[in-house]
Amino acid sequence: METTDFSSSSSGSSDSPEGINKWSMSQPNTSQVPISIPSSIEDLLSTRLSPGQLQANYQKLDLLKKSSFYIVLVRHDGRQPDNEHYISNSTILQHIDIPKFNCVKVDGRSQVKLKLELLEMLHDELFRGQQELENILAEAGGTSLELREVELREKVFRLHQVAEEFDAVMIPGRLSIKHSLLRELERKRLPRFHLVLEAEQPLLFNREETQAFCDSVVLHWYIPEQEQHDPGVKFEVSYKILNPTDMAEARQFGWMSCSGYNINLNNLVPERSYQFSVKRLETFGLVYEVWNDTIVLTTTSQHTGM
Repeated sequence: METTDFSSSSSGSSDSPEGINKWSMSQPNTSQVPISIPSSIEDLLSTRLSPGQLQANYQKLDLLKKSSFYIVLVRHDGRQPDNEHYISNSTILQHIDIPKFNCVKVDGRSQVKLKLELLEMLHDELFRGQQELENILAEAGGTSLELREVELREKVFRLHQVAEEFDAVMIPGRLSIKHSLLRELERKRLPRFHLVLEAEQPLLFNREETQAFCDSVVLHWYIPEQEQHDPGVKFEVSYKILNPTDMAEARQFGWMSCSGYNINLNNLVPERSYQFSVKRLETFGLVYEVWNDTIVLTTTSQHTGM
């Protein structure tokens, strides 16, 4: 996230020519020769509101809506596990007041829902703004644009603000909590920490590697943009037969846990369709999860050759 340094120095103060130049370069163009309205609109349409940028925003938002959101503990002491005074995160969590933590999870879920709703509104406003500006350029002549200069400059400025807000809201933030999770004595002897909301990207089935056989399937999944697998993550795979023909087939459902990114499920019925889904097994800090990837596979005939 970009930050602005408002500290003063003698070499770059606002009273010196150098300071004035630096200050003016960071401000909107308000000189005697401002950028023309058509140029301002075209610049916005080729950058923040370009089709490629709006498509990228949509994909980020879609991925975020499919993500799982967790409360994560961030400690302030900076100590590493090899330090003799190190207290692990799991130890800290053991001292947390669980009823209060559950209240924090409810607050976190509300914050996530508001965040996603706000991003949806901002994205829709950017999309509508793109269409409106394109229509203005296509239908209006130079004179009519000059007559609407104040209105159009405000519109362009507003859309710049919306684009910046969209980017800012996408960044995970600190969790706002109203509850003290530790008793006074424990607060004094445990390291200080704060809680943040983190989005874990969704698990997606690898449909190229996943295969169905006569009485078994091999499922593979992955996490987008993750180059290496996290060996500490455990998963739960659920399955059920679709359109069972008898009571025995109706009992063909269940779930299994595993620590890898693939699993082999056996003892399935040949020539039947099954639905499979996968999710993370960790639920302690989970506050929001509304989507899991699913895949339907049909087992082959007993006489089908390999």
